[in-house]
Amino acid sequence: MNNLSVKFLLLLALTGPILSGPSSRAADWPVNREIDLSSGFGDFRDGHFHAGIDLRTGGRIGEPVESPVAGYVWRLYMSYTGYGKGLYIMGDDGRLYVYGHLSKFSGNIGQMVRNTQSAARRYYLDIRLPRDSIRVAKGELIAYSGQTGIGAPHLHFELRSGDNVPLNPLSHGFSLADRVAPVFTRVGFQMVDDSSLFSSMRPALLTRVSNRPNCCMVCSTAAVAAFCWEISAAMTM
Repeated sequence: MNNLSVKFLLLLALTGPILSGPSSRAADWPVNREIDLSSGFGDFRDGHFHAGIDLRTGGRIGEPVESPVAGYVWRLYMSYTGYGKGLYIMGDDGRLYVYGHLSKFSGNIGQMVRNTQSAARRYYLDIRLPRDSIRVAKGELIAYSGQTGIGAPHLHFELRSGDNVPLNPLSHGFSLADRVAPVFTRVGFQMVDDSSLFSSMRPALLTRVSNRPNCCMVCSTAAVAAFCWEISAAMTM
């Protein structure tokens, strides 16, 4: 199949499930409101990539935050920078749930934080708790959103494996309707080894996306490359 425009359509079909992030199972979000993301998983940050997703809270502080799963408090973190007030829940499913920029903790969690800070006579806190020392139930109120650490009011939410490896929540159970398709500007093929060869004799072939057919010959193994961008549904309203 030499018609590159046909391969463009094939590329869109193949990448569609990856970009939309299908859910492997249904999960409850940590906030009981319409889910609106201000930052996605893997977004570029200064010197690193975003390890979670940011949920808008309507520009307000104090949105109730609930635990999506049953588990226990694994870590409590408080700082003037970074995550600000952070909470780590180890779920009974073996995965770690992380919440950042909180305004305050609820119930026994908040009481432990106050007692520990009072005993240490300082604000900064970073403690790991014994297993099941503070249990949380699915849907239990665990904290309130805020803007501690950095940024405007929002909730930073992460999902990690049991080995502490970041996972994309949108492809691991947390579903979110995405009705805005990405816009592809260039798409083509890239060499992956010394034996890769294109009819143009160039190591890469990138063509602007258009309705006009563009033909090429791909010999041996090659990787698909694409330049694209995406906007949220809120920006199209």
